Amino acid sequence: MRLEKLRKAEAKKEALRIANEERKVAKAAEKKVKAEERAIFEEQFRQILLKERQEKLEYWKLREKKFEEKKKEKMELLCKKSFLWIDENLLEPKAFVGSVCPSIREMKEIKR
Repeated sequence: MRLEKLRKAEAKKEALRIANEERKVAKAAEKKVKAEERAIFEEQFRQILLKERQEKLEYWKLREKKFEEKKKEKMELLCKKSFLWIDENLLEPKAFVGSVCPSIREMKEIKR
């Protein structure tokens, strides 16, 4: 009877050892699956971030281009208008009066 109890105890220990090993293997497999899922998620997240950054950069470049075009258009318009404002025949006398006699220029502006 004692020998039988020892065999039962040995069999129980062996069954527990096998169950523990199986649990360890299952846990390791579960950890591996979770790690793979996490790696996939992180890669997708990186791709999304890269895509958003690229879209923001394209948007910023487009805004800068539009801003430069508007600035260029304003300068062209200003050049055209300034060309119309000053008659070439009056340019020399105005430059002379403006540089030599600023007080005369102020007087002319007051009279207007």
